[in-house]
Amino acid sequence: MKTVAIIGSGPCGIIAARKFLQSPHHYSVTIFEKNAGIGGLWRPGGPINPEMRTNQTKFTVAFSDLAWETALGEEDGNNGEGEGEIPVYPKAWQVYRYLEEYVKRYIPDSVFRFNTTVVRTEKISSSELGAKSAEQEKWKITTKPTFHAENQDRDQQETEHTFDLVVIAPGAFSSPGKPPFDIDDGLAQDANSRIPILHSTSYRSLTDILPNDNPDPSRSTPENILVVGGSHSGVEIASLIALQLSSAKWTPSSPRSAPIPKDIKITHITSHPLFALPGIVRDPTSKTITFQPIDFLLFNRSNRPAQPAPSFTYGLWNEEKSRATREMGNAMMNGGNRAGEYGNGEGQGKTGVKEALPIGVLGDTYPQFVASGVIKPILGHLTAVKKVSNSNSTSGESTATGTIRLSDGQGEHHVEKVIAVIDATGFSTTTPLNMLSPAIKTAIGFSDCSRAPVHLTTSCLTQHPSLPSLGIMGYQGAHWGVFEMQARTLAHRWLRSPIPELSEEEQGEAENIGRYIDELREAVRQKRRWQVPQNPFGDYLGLLEKGARNLGLQKLNLGCTKTSGLVCAARFIDRGSGSEVAKGEAFKSMSSLESVTNRGKEEGLFIARAAFHGLLGEWISAHRDAAGQVRTVQWSFHPRLPTDSKFGWEYLVVGKDGGCRDEEGLRWVYRYDETLDDFSIWSVDTRDKLTVGRKLYSLSFSRTERHGKDTAVASRVGDAVEGGVDGEFRFMFAGVSLETFTLETRSAGGSSTCKQFVRIETRQ
Repeated sequence: MKTVAIIGSGPCGIIAARKFLQSPHHYSVTIFEKNAGIGGLWRPGGPINPEMRTNQTKFTVAFSDLAWETALGEEDGNNGEGEGEIPVYPKAWQVYRYLEEYVKRYIPDSVFRFNTTVVRTEKISSSELGAKSAEQEKWKITTKPTFHAENQDRDQQETEHTFDLVVIAPGAFSSPGKPPFDIDDGLAQDANSRIPILHSTSYRSLTDILPNDNPDPSRSTPENILVVGGSHSGVEIASLIALQLSSAKWTPSSPRSAPIPKDIKITHITSHPLFALPGIVRDPTSKTITFQPIDFLLFNRSNRPAQPAPSFTYGLWNEEKSRATREMGNAMMNGGNRAGEYGNGEGQGKTGVKEALPIGVLGDTYPQFVASGVIKPILGHLTAVKKVSNSNSTSGESTATGTIRLSDGQGEHHVEKVIAVIDATGFSTTTPLNMLSPAIKTAIGFSDCSRAPVHLTTSCLTQHPSLPSLGIMGYQGAHWGVFEMQARTLAHRWLRSPIPELSEEEQGEAENIGRYIDELREAVRQKRRWQVPQNPFGDYLGLLEKGARNLGLQKLNLGCTKTSGLVCAARFIDRGSGSEVAKGEAFKSMSSLESVTNRGKEEGLFIARAAFHGLLGEWISAHRDAAGQVRTVQWSFHPRLPTDSKFGWEYLVVGKDGGCRDEEGLRWVYRYDETLDDFSIWSVDTRDKLTVGRKLYSLSFSRTERHGKDTAVASRVGDAVEGGVDGEFRFMFAGVSLETFTLETRSAGGSSTCKQFVRIETRQ
């Protein structure tokens, strides 16, 4: 029996243990985890906000042998009333529950060594062991108890362990990187400056960046929060802060004791052009307006030719690929009706920025916050944050100025009155590998290049050919389905003794991938950013399809065909002992996938959600009143944290007439219930104009009369419609963007009034 050490108990470590334990007579498994429990990034108290949603659906964030419906069931699924109780995009705390259930079902407690930090990982040579062959070589793992402040007196003595095989799964995104900009010593050391500079993983709420006490009377109004970084984290944090600022202002009984400054803005600094797409996008194959999760589009088997069967593809970027990416993003975002990408702001211009690689990110509300001027994107690099003292203040109050080098070559831009900086520029991918001995680092081609720190070219991108008994997971291919395929590949290869040599084909492929890694590192070193792919090893579909063929896995095509449908972990099933249980879970996942797909096409699932998110921002409506006069009203859809936990999203809707008077009759609360896919309208308590009153209407979206590919129709339905008035909304989309909408109301006497709503863009 071979002994296997697994370092880390996040998703990679857990799935690796599961695959080795499926061959209990071949492997003895030990998992070393520096924290007190499983979960990695997803663990309670970890770097991920528990309320943050995944940027991939529950079908992609899952393993083949446990369905979400089994893992969470009725306890965490909003009463278990059928399909939809598990959100399509789960929250981080739900992902942890999923992992917790997975471990409970498949991995015994005796496998884990918690609160144990791996200090060194090194190879024991044959001569040291007196072994006669390389197959008899071993690995030495040196550990010590994880240091905790409350256990300072705990014995920190190191312990050595010997294993046949090692899997390193420490989490490529577990160590925040250092800020890539200069920071004044005064900011870093002066506690009175009150200008926090936080990594995105440390941010949870406004109390992290805004003081709760009342500001000094002489203090000038602060204006800017800087968010630095243009990938998912930057968009997520900028949107979250925008939501929290709005919520603090427009929610009754806000928990904050101090008022939120009125003129605060969020400046989002990105090094690349970006387009932020919602998690729900248009279905391009439908003849009527239909939405689907973005995974269903990006990871669909039909994206590749039926023949030859898909294999892993890779390569540096070029202008042709960049242009295709921009066109795809433009088509998805706004139907191809506008040039450019959402998120481009100052710093976009004349010297090749358009040729830079555009970054695609998920952000349900980011484009609307940009359009309404709440978030101001700037294309460039933050180079320095300098403290600026207020000489008129007796309390030592100060702000800062951020200096940005613009990407269009037009010099610098200065953002003044900065009160906080959120660093969302990423993680140190090399720090988690510090446990490797210098000799091992050399053997695997270790580099300080954050995009490709190790030369992993074989076994589904987990191994270097020179070390066949070492696997490194989670560095190349960051999807759960890839993690599972990598674990299967290692477990399969290591079953045989001696570990088999690479075939001629495998050697050739390893050499080609190795050359690509070298080219990628050189492009990064020379700062040729336009050549560096957003996900250098991101061919998720190709990795899964090829890995499944190599391993001879059974492919499940429930609700799809061999050459169509979402490619996810549940489509690939292990054979052999215990496969019936795994197949049952995969069938459950695929049945849920089929149901969501069909409901999207046949019942208009997700249209209400798309319409709701599209409303965020400022609108102006026009209609003729009873006297025939044109009346205009300006509408603001203020997002806020839901005041009732059963709802996923909520707006306070405020209307002002042509004289800018805020009228009591022009306030409502709009709510969206994700579980029921229900869009509802509520009254507002006239006493504070903020508290939710009673439910007035639900919007019933037509399943059949969608008026073409771009218009969704919803009847305004109420149990007790005041004055006998009924109404109909028509939402007109361009791509996923809500361009305009109308509301036609009809009185009992048969007369009707039609209001036309047009978005007001106030971006700077």
